[in-house]
Amino acid sequence: MASTAIRWPENLTPLAVLDGPAIVVANTAVRHVLAQKEYPAECEPSAESLKATLGYQEPLYYVRIDARAERCTQVVPGVEPQPGWFKVYAFLKNGAMIAPNPPPP
Repeated sequence: MASTAIRWPENLTPLAVLDGPAIVVANTAVRHVLAQKEYPAECEPSAESLKATLGYQEPLYYVRIDARAERCTQVVPGVEPQPGWFKVYAFLKNGAMIAPNPPPP
């Protein structure tokens, strides 16, 4: 990979500052949603159409994955959007998923 094609920023504006385990669990949650085909029906699957919100309460990390319909790579014709679609997962610090949050009754 040629480094001359990359325009390196002089001042990097961070999107977020996360600790290592938070990065691992967020990545695992997004990959899980995509691998299990748990993404919202109105979007073609892509990490770009999802966002992760992380929380920590000793001893677990919690990750909420929300759909971002405005970032869908391709909207599926004939499928109505699912307002409020999200998934929540609990993780150990080592990145092991404990459980998904059960759906509401």
